[in-house]
Amino acid sequence: MSQFDLNPMFHRMKNSLGNVVIYERDGQLYTRVKPKKKTGSTGAQKEIHTAFASLSSDWSSAGTLMNSSWYKHGEKKKQHAYNLYMKTNFKKAREQKAIELFKPMGEIMSPAVTAAPGAAGEIVCTYTIPEAEAGRFIHFFVKRKSDGEDENIMKRYSPAGTDSSTHTITNLEPGAEYFIYAALTDMDYKEATMVSASVAVTALAGA
Repeated sequence: MSQFDLNPMFHRMKNSLGNVVIYERDGQLYTRVKPKKKTGSTGAQKEIHTAFASLSSDWSSAGTLMNSSWYKHGEKKKQHAYNLYMKTNFKKAREQKAIELFKPMGEIMSPAVTAAPGAAGEIVCTYTIPEAEAGRFIHFFVKRKSDGEDENIMKRYSPAGTDSSTHTITNLEPGAEYFIYAALTDMDYKEATMVSASVAVTALAGA
């Protein structure tokens, strides 16, 4: 901080000159250098922000049944569902890995799923439902794997039929990488009260 005398003309000017701030205290004029503005988030800060944004988006877009599975699990742990979901998945999301989308709610085994590129903009999912779970409904959740951004909304697909089969997901970005999640329910998604733990695979859409 510097004290100095100014020519009267400077008293009529604004209270700064370039990166120097001029101010008055106890009838005396002083100067100080303006603090530099931050140039933006660091890489680590951006990773943290993106992970939180991604998880929050998934929590909202996957729907009520997904939220309920975490509420039930949170009650057992005596933890708030959303906080438990974040705590469980934050490291995975930050490392751009598949998350744990559903906690089991009721006694339903998970399906077995594989995925591979199909035609341009398509991914072919091959799934097997355990024999003991015949008659259950299967649901797929698809989200593009992004690098440092999270503007993508998770979409749900519920193919008809419960036998070992395949399901082709269409209208994807050709050549892009996607997370594929799958879970079984006791009824159609909106009416379901039971859900299996989710399984996850990663696949490229056909180019």
